[in-house]
Amino acid sequence: MSGNQPTSITKEKNRFVFLDGKLSSIGKAVSPLLTPVVSDCFTDYFSWNGRGEMPKDQLEKMRQIIQSVHQEGKQIRWWGAKDTVTVSRLFIREDVDLVGADNLEDLANTLK
Repeated sequence: MSGNQPTSITKEKNRFVFLDGKLSSIGKAVSPLLTPVVSDCFTDYFSWNGRGEMPKDQLEKMRQIIQSVHQEGKQIRWWGAKDTVTVSRLFIREDVDLVGADNLEDLANTLK
């Protein structure tokens, strides 16, 4: 479940959904059973426009975020990033777990 999430779900013993986690929940002992995926807005953390190389300071920041998410046993997904082959390649190279795309043909070619 993504977006505005009812807090009552966190109290359910049996549930058929998981919540989309936010980066703000990292380090707060939120179970990966409740939020197995951390999904946040790329442009809230980075100013890179998806062209050329990602600036080194932003790349290092992204690597630290990915590492902290993975250390909690969770997957990461960025939304709101430019939908380009360059961005997809970067995400794949940097171990972003779920790579979204509007242009499925470009993503398929990138994955090949």
